[in-house]
Amino acid sequence: MTLNLVEKHVLVFAKAYSSPPTFDTDAEEGGSPAQWFAEVKGSEHGLSCEDLARTTNRAQLLAMSADKKTCIDDLCVSVLAWGGMHRANRDRLFQRSAAPWLAVAKRIKAGGLSRRAAFDEFASLRAEKKEKAMLGLGPAYFTKLIYFLMPRHPAKVTFLTSGRGFP
Repeated sequence: MTLNLVEKHVLVFAKAYSSPPTFDTDAEEGGSPAQWFAEVKGSEHGLSCEDLARTTNRAQLLAMSADKKTCIDDLCVSVLAWGGMHRANRDRLFQRSAAPWLAVAKRIKAGGLSRRAAFDEFASLRAEKKEKAMLGLGPAYFTKLIYFLMPRHPAKVTFLTSGRGFP
């Protein structure tokens, strides 16, 4: 069978990057989740974050996500803080219950939603004008949450054109 142009390019790319990139566990990125969340006024959000790091980075967030003992509240807050969510948006988000969007986060973490379905559910919550469940949390942060919450499985890339894959 003849490979089409896209498949040829993907094969070259796959050979160039035989393993996924890794992140430096000591890199200094983002702000302090502990400090970022400590500045939240009130408790309407209902989150109970008790083990927030003073610093975090991509590698640490991926490790938190992989650790079954990590509290979903801690993970979500750490991702939002690491991502640099503006404090005004943080305050708008946490002025109300986190339960609606946290329920979506839990389903993502449990492997119950695809990336597309997760994005659609976050977008649907954000569009609800009456509840304003996700005021302050927009698409840039949906994708950060989805990336870090999504269970990691050894992936096999599939060509859209042929249905064949490569390791």
